Amino acid sequence: MGALTFGFMGSSSLTITNVAFWGPSGNANNYIILTIKNSGTKTVTIGSVKINGNLVTIDPLTGGSGNTTVLTYTTSGATATGFVQLDNIGWSNGSPYQFNLYDTSGNGIGSYQTNSPGS
Repeated sequence: MGALTFGFMGSSSLTITNVAFWGPSGNANNYIILTIKNSGTKTVTIGSVKINGNLVTIDPLTGGSGNTTVLTYTTSGATATGFVQLDNIGWSNGSPYQFNLYDTSGNGIGSYQTNSPGS
């Protein structure tokens, strides 16, 4: 009779550790900075971010040009930051915001909820 072998496949998980709201409330050009930590054991690539159900653009804050829809976290415990922007909408004072992170296959890999500053 053969032996059964189990291998740990690792986990894909990201944690938003900080949210900073930049620019004036209600301005279509304001943006949000997310600080994200790889809290899993595998390399994780963000394929998309939704804020309150709306797909947003991502800029990885690496000094590169333009927006991308992909951020990759290669090391467990690694932290990185990225701009996200609600195109032509902007954030508003005192409003609730739900952030959902998805991998390139569309699987949920992190979620966070907070209110913007102000009233």
